[in-house]
Amino acid sequence: MSARHESAIGHVTGRAVYTDEQHEPRGLASLYPVQAPHAHAKLIALDAAAARAMPGVLAVLTAADVPENVIGHLVNDWDVLVAEGSTTHYVGDALALVVCEHERALDEVIALID
Repeated sequence: MSARHESAIGHVTGRAVYTDEQHEPRGLASLYPVQAPHAHAKLIALDAAAARAMPGVLAVLTAADVPENVIGHLVNDWDVLVAEGSTTHYVGDALALVVCEHERALDEVIALID
């Protein structure tokens, strides 16, 4: 006989709470990556000053703000955030991380990063 999973009863009875059914906790900040629009493109400069000045923005983090900016499966050889002067690997590479008080402000803030 298989071992019973701890959430099995909740799932089969309809009492399990799924992620989409949960409410966002009050006071929770939202984080979103600013992503590279092009693959294999050199990041000349990243200007986040206007975004940092927006009301409700808690932080805009770039590679310069991250002391250990490399990860990897076998060898740490992959940038977490692409640094100025470096080359992106793929469309969607993370260039910066924006932290806001409210998720609804993220799109406006991200558009200010040049």
